[in-house]
Amino acid sequence: MSMLISINPTNYEVLGRIKFSSEEEIMQIVKKAHFAKNSWKTIGFEERVKLLKKVVEKFAGKKEELSLLTTKEMGMPIAQSKADVRDAIDYFTWYLDNTPFPYQLRTHVAQS
Repeated sequence: MSMLISINPTNYEVLGRIKFSSEEEIMQIVKKAHFAKNSWKTIGFEERVKLLKKVVEKFAGKKEELSLLTTKEMGMPIAQSKADVRDAIDYFTWYLDNTPFPYQLRTHVAQS
């Protein structure tokens, strides 16, 4: 069985192993993704934003863990990893807070 091995480039410590998915497993995942996409379309824009904000909250709650993992997997200084994770959370949050809802987009285009 083929494995993807994550190795810390600074000390060559094995951080984890993940088996490659079979073609059948990939096809099942793709089918589930298609089903999820159709469900996602039905919940509406505002509900999607609310759900994505919950995702950002989860990431923010794990920013120390994510920073440490980034440092281990990429060999970068922890300060840089913390900045990268913080920037990603801030970027995602900004877009969720500042993306106009579809009716605002139509209004803006109509007024132009």
